[in-house]
Amino acid sequence: MLLILASSCSQKNEVISLPDGRKEKIVFDLSSDSLREAHYLSGVLAKRIIASDGLEGRREFVVSQWLPDGKLFSFQSFINDSIFYSQVFTDSSVVFNGCPIFYVADKSLALDSLKVNEPGFQRLKLATPPNAVVRLIQGEYIENEEDRDYAKYPLKLLNISNSLSGFIVHYNQKGTYSKIVYWSVEDTLRDKIHKGFFIRSYRVTE
Repeated sequence: MLLILASSCSQKNEVISLPDGRKEKIVFDLSSDSLREAHYLSGVLAKRIIASDGLEGRREFVVSQWLPDGKLFSFQSFINDSIFYSQVFTDSSVVFNGCPIFYVADKSLALDSLKVNEPGFQRLKLATPPNAVVRLIQGEYIENEEDRDYAKYPLKLLNISNSLSGFIVHYNQKGTYSKIVYWSVEDTLRDKIHKGFFIRSYRVTE
């Protein structure tokens, strides 16, 4: 997909492959640093590429593609040159791939160094497909979720604004701690839902 993004910047025309195997020529007739759009020769919108600044200086791209009849058939989210979430649509179903949540993680076993009684904030970036509702629930990670004591280890629904979310990380004793984030993406048109979770670990020192 990166090759398509790169070639789109230097060429006005492109040939794309449709799900049924057909190939169609599209023409990029709108181009800027943050938005590129291409149409089929019939005038129907074929592709839209939205670029924006992301977390920690990364560049984000959202690429959507439509069929010649105007129906959306794919949605992809990239961070720099790596895709992190995608959906492929039909009239009645949707194929999900990846995790819709991007977060900046330290490379050493995803452990961050925090200080005792020094709060930090874990920022989250969401892929938000069209006609979708994204939900995030966060809490302390425990080994057996079925035994969770909700009075002691509550789960919290996170606020989402402009595809961004996050939560405060704060501990009063040194050690290694973990947070768990449950996520769901509900396709409201097709009544399909994609669920998952990720665990984020933190090293707290004095």
